[in-house]
Amino acid sequence: MGAWGTAIFSDAADVRDDFKDKTANGKTPLDATNEMIAENQAILEDNDDAAVFWLSLAAAQWKLEIEKLEMGGVQVPGLLGSWSVAF
Repeated sequence: MGAWGTAIFSDAADVRDDFKDKTANGKTPLDATNEMIAENQAILEDNDDAAVFWLSLAAAQWKLEIEKLEMGGVQVPGLLGSWSVAF
């Protein structure tokens, strides 16, 4: 995992992008998550990096679910709000 800046998601871009790529290429969110956990064991052994990994993965999962709701016609007004800039 790279260190890109001090913003909360700046170091998490590779985790977020990896999750987005896996799900965009047909993996279910569960399969993508399990793959990412298996592929990132070294990161998960470091407390500082693990915290960034879990936070960014959870945020990517959450955003995917919101997008699926909105694509299905469910409006979620203001839920992403200013957070959408971080993704």
